[in-house]
Amino acid sequence: MNTLRGSIALLFIILNTIFACIPLYAMGLLRALLPRSQHARWTRRMDWIIDYWTGCNRMLLARLGISRPQLILGDDTVLSRDSWYLIVSNHQTWPDILLLQTQLRPLIPPIKFFTKRELIWLPFLGQAMWLLGFPYVRRISRDQAAKNPRLKDADRREIERACEGFRLHPTSILNFTEGTRYSAEKHAAQQARFEHLLNPKVGGLTVVLAGLGEQLDGLLDVTIRYPGPPPSFWGFLCGRCQDPELLVTRRDIPPTVLAEAAQGGREALAAWIERLWQIKDAQLHQAPSQLQ
Repeated sequence: MNTLRGSIALLFIILNTIFACIPLYAMGLLRALLPRSQHARWTRRMDWIIDYWTGCNRMLLARLGISRPQLILGDDTVLSRDSWYLIVSNHQTWPDILLLQTQLRPLIPPIKFFTKRELIWLPFLGQAMWLLGFPYVRRISRDQAAKNPRLKDADRREIERACEGFRLHPTSILNFTEGTRYSAEKHAAQQARFEHLLNPKVGGLTVVLAGLGEQLDGLLDVTIRYPGPPPSFWGFLCGRCQDPELLVTRRDIPPTVLAEAAQGGREALAAWIERLWQIKDAQLHQAPSQLQ
């Protein structure tokens, strides 16, 4: 039964993606033919495709009984579809993205996230994310950046370009601040300062804060907690993770962080994110029912 449910879910997501891409590609072509003064209006219309896609996936989780995610909003966390948010989250497995999109969809603008440049070649989805303005970045090491600084500059320019589009209408920008999915091997290799998390990286966040600054209505601090080992995407679709929890807290971005980021600095941001990561690590140490 689990395999059948997973097969139906995977087929639905594939067909839903193809179906959503047809009008998206057509709208992208039309936008390219129109004067730049009309691009913003058409980009917002194209973002409706994200709402459609995530809405269908949200219905899928419920109708097939794949999962019963619990969204827990922190104290004084009030969200709006008419606001701009920067989202930071821990990252353990591919279902993280599906959970974030489907559970936050009714509360905030469509989510756009940093994604690896190689994924642009992913059939349908890769090209769709490019048309929708998702920032494509390279995963480079410090050694690679030192040998070829242009790689890092190219990522910065790509994020700045994306932020120009984000300014035009309410948007949610997701950054998996660890830079990669958590694993015990990665945790040991980088001698992580946290028990359940990898060390955070703030380079991309700095560029977003510099690009959007005061236009951001806050930072959404998300902790994703699975009741057991993080499921694979296939295992998740088969219904093997029934009760994941998402704790979402809206936080004001300190003025000192914004001011320093505007000048290209990141020390204040790094210190602030370090404190948030300490809180997140403690939340992940708790049992699922205690994640409040």
